[in-house]
Amino acid sequence: MATWAEFVEQAPDIAARGAVLLSAPTDADASEEPWFGIGFIATINPDGTPHLSPVCPIVTQGRMFVAAVPPKRDNLERNGRFVLHAFLGANDAEFQIRGRAKRVDFPPYVEAVKEAVSGTGMLADPESGERIFELSIDLAQDAWWVDVGKPGTYAERRTWKP
Repeated sequence: MATWAEFVEQAPDIAARGAVLLSAPTDADASEEPWFGIGFIATINPDGTPHLSPVCPIVTQGRMFVAAVPPKRDNLERNGRFVLHAFLGANDAEFQIRGRAKRVDFPPYVEAVKEAVSGTGMLADPESGERIFELSIDLAQDAWWVDVGKPGTYAERRTWKP
């Protein structure tokens, strides 16, 4: 498992595409920390079925966090496995990470997350019932399509593992 900073260090091109795609719907500057974006996170329900929901990943202090309420919060607390997928970009560019989420109670991280979203309308506040989780990465993938809309279109794909 890797932190966001370790991922950026070891696979800077894939991480850069991920930062751009995750932060594209917001005014965030993904080249600097802190930043946050919008994507979709898949978790696992108690009965084993998938649960897909929107989420705002928050990158600060070299780590990626999410704030979650039920059922996303309960799924991450119980199991921790997730897939985070960004919105599609130009040429149907894709980015996803897979890994494990771990609840964060360490005050400096909680305060850093709260500061990163201050003034945005997001709470990221454990007192409100949200829980903050760090997303550790065990796989990252990106892809883009060549000759979109033409005969013979194909995907270029890259995969990274720590």
